[in-house]
Formats: sequence, structure tokens, C-alpha cells
Amino acid sequence: MRVVRAKQPVVTSIDDKLSKLVEDWEVIFVWEKKRYRLAITKGFIFDGASIPSVFWTILRLAPHGIMDGPALPHDAGYEVQGVFTLEVDGKLVPAPLTGGAVATLEVCSEGPEVRWTLTPKCMSKKNLDELLRLLCIHFGLTIRSKLVWLGVRVAGGFAWKSDDKSRKYKLLEALS
Repeated sequence: MRVVRAKQPVVTSIDDKLSKLVEDWEVIFVWEKKRYRLAITKGFIFDGASIPSVFWTILRLAPHGIMDGPALPHDAGYEVQGVFTLEVDGKLVPAPLTGGAVATLEVCSEGPEVRWTLTPKCMSKKNLDELLRLLCIHFGLTIRSKLVWLGVRVAGGFAWKSDDKSRKYKLLEALS
């Protein structure tokens, strides 16, 4: 897997734990010899990098800021457990996300013109964790990328198995 193109997302802070995507965002990457585009529409609410505060100083990282780019698709992927495209009445549709947003995973057709098509292909926890690591490198966090990756590989299983949407809604309710 390798990242072809991604830019830092434009987000607004809801509080110290949650951010909201203000503009649509996408990452283009090569995976299993094909080009994919993972797109997330504005409105998605995410909690950024789940780095315990004790490590913020050591890693010189915080849950938001430079970690938004790597964490955004990782959080979306964990929320839908890697299933970015659903089949409804025989048609492929984007997966719904927190905040009324949707996520899509599209594959690029090979040929004279670039055409993106929704794909039913799913990403495993391992795939999403690797994309997080590669996006850390893409955004200049080369040395720290291994530590971030190790953290999600070891401790991310709880978030993968838990109901991520429910946890976010509880945080949002607490703010109301």
C-alpha cells in the first residue's frame, strides 16, 4: 500500500475531544496493485488520534492538528468496521457516518479515461492501521509513524470491536 495524494482536512473543533470535518476530504492510494479513493463528506465527527495524554509530550503529538489527516480515514474506517460501501436493493451506496456524512471507497478503472466506481471491497483493521501509518509518513511524521502504528495495532482492537458511533453520540450529548 502507498499514498498517492492526500491533504490535511479542514476541520473545526467541537471540544477538546471531537472535531467536525468542514470540507469534503479524500485520499488516493495504491492497494493490491489498484488505485483507490477513500472519500469522506463534510460533517463527519471524529475524535482524532486516540493518543493517551501521557504520550503527547513524548511523541510531540496531540489528538488533533497534524494528526487529523492520518486519523480522519482511520476513524471513519473503524466506525464502519472497514465496510465503506453497502448494498441496498441491489445497488452500492456509501456508508453512513456520524454527523450525517458518508464515506465511499472507489476503485479507479484502467483505461484511457479516469473513472472512479464504488467498490464493495472492505478494509480490515490491519489495512486501516497501515493506511494510518502511511498517512503519518505522508504528513511528515516519519519517525513517529511507527509508534503511532504500534499503538493502534496493540490498543486499537478495543475501538475496532466497540460501538464507535455510540461513544461519539455520548460525548456530543455531554456537551449539550
